[in-house]
Amino acid sequence: MKKAVSILLALTLAFSLLACGQKTNTAAGESSPSASAGGAQTPVPAAPQYGGTLRMVTPAEGAAPIGLPWKIAPSDVWLTWPFLETLLKQQLDGTCTPLLAESYDIDTAGNTITFKLRQGVKFHDGSDFNAEVAKWNIDMIHDNSASKPTYDNVTVVSPYEVSIHYPDGINNSSSAGWATTGSVMISMEAYKKNGEEWTAEHPVGTGPFKFIEYVKGASVKGEKFDGYWQKEYPYLDSVELVMIKDVMTQNIALQSTGDQSIDILNTNNGDQIQNLTNQGFAVQSIPLGPIGFLPSSDDPSSPFAKPEVRQALSYAIDRDAICNARGFGVWKPAYQINAEGYGGHSEDPAFGVPRYDPVKAKALLAQAGYPDGFKTTLYGQPGMADKDAVVAMQSMLAAVGITAEVSFPDSGGYSDLRGNGWDGILVQSNRNLPVMETVYTLLYDNKRNYFKSIQHPQELQELVEKATNKLGQNDAELLDLQKYILDNALFVPLYFTYDTYIYKPTVQNFKNTGSSSGNLFEIWLSQK
Repeated sequence: MKKAVSILLALTLAFSLLACGQKTNTAAGESSPSASAGGAQTPVPAAPQYGGTLRMVTPAEGAAPIGLPWKIAPSDVWLTWPFLETLLKQQLDGTCTPLLAESYDIDTAGNTITFKLRQGVKFHDGSDFNAEVAKWNIDMIHDNSASKPTYDNVTVVSPYEVSIHYPDGINNSSSAGWATTGSVMISMEAYKKNGEEWTAEHPVGTGPFKFIEYVKGASVKGEKFDGYWQKEYPYLDSVELVMIKDVMTQNIALQSTGDQSIDILNTNNGDQIQNLTNQGFAVQSIPLGPIGFLPSSDDPSSPFAKPEVRQALSYAIDRDAICNARGFGVWKPAYQINAEGYGGHSEDPAFGVPRYDPVKAKALLAQAGYPDGFKTTLYGQPGMADKDAVVAMQSMLAAVGITAEVSFPDSGGYSDLRGNGWDGILVQSNRNLPVMETVYTLLYDNKRNYFKSIQHPQELQELVEKATNKLGQNDAELLDLQKYILDNALFVPLYFTYDTYIYKPTVQNFKNTGSSSGNLFEIWLSQK
């Protein structure tokens, strides 16, 4: 992950060059860059200004609860940004810096991580954040999370110090796990007073904004928390995260002013990124990981139980055609999981899943016993899988004899498929994160069983454990793990997308942190 920051800088520069000759300035700030809009610039005040409401479009579905860490859907993480915080914050280079923790110590001999917590931190309900509350949160996350955390014991060392024990040892994901949305700290007092059902819909955290309203599928609103522990923040009076799905409506909202306008747009739509960049809006982008096929390989009665059929899926898809039609110079064909700059990426151009060859796809289907093809279903991941691209995939599969129905379930329906099993193919993002071990542990460790319907052979599990149960450099082990997944076509990558934020020149100090908490607390709006 050492090259991640330079890749982000390069991508920001690349998008600025799309902007019809307009010049975009890029400056490094901490571990992520700050880009300004091209074209005519509005004079920016020398000092940050307080006040104003920031409205941001996110790809969230807004179908699941956002107040309990163990119930937050992966597609809804953005909606927690204003309200909930973690012990640590992960930077683009993979390092973890203190947030609600003041510091932390890793003891590899004792298999523990000890967090020294910040004092004086208050939850939005006025209750204190301390070691007792942190332990309660960590225990609740352990007991309720479907992803089965790898720690087994939490000890209160002092009023502001907790120690977490990992029976199988410390690895790179151990600390990184405390920088993810699944480990946010919530008010123990609010939970015990109001119950789980209420808390699930009313996030009470330590973040810079207090929760006001959650209209599922539409918006989340928050107002400035005057008791925020970082005393000079936030600059904004309020934030609103909106879920506008129509691309044209998104564009109009970004281009307009007034109550229905937006300030920031988060998207991975290639056409949209190109068009808005050309209009002079500021852009920041980092690799998001590949969109690909996740066939239901674990069902012995399914055609996808046969490796020849799964490999045929890769031969059937013309990635260049999809990227040319829907990527607009932004998407890139994907033949491996790990993007350039991420641990376990291969520089070998021949590495990865098979390239486009429909004749070979048909031959493999016949070899597997399906000379006339078969019927299946493509399920597009909400907020991630481009609908037109999925329709193109449907057509390409039909050309080799696979007749696929297309379905686009909502966030709740998709999460149910992923967690309880599906029959067919998920068109799913294999997210890239600064610490790739976190991804592989979550998605492919059979102890987590995140993808219910994929094969988990013992050899895969051994490679997962070898790559993830290690502290320090492990690119070789990650590469071996990725190669096994690709050789067996358990996941078939199709195209790389990019986590892109497009914003108005009035938005100051925005950073695409690549983390699960954003930087809403330090954003400000130039209002004069």
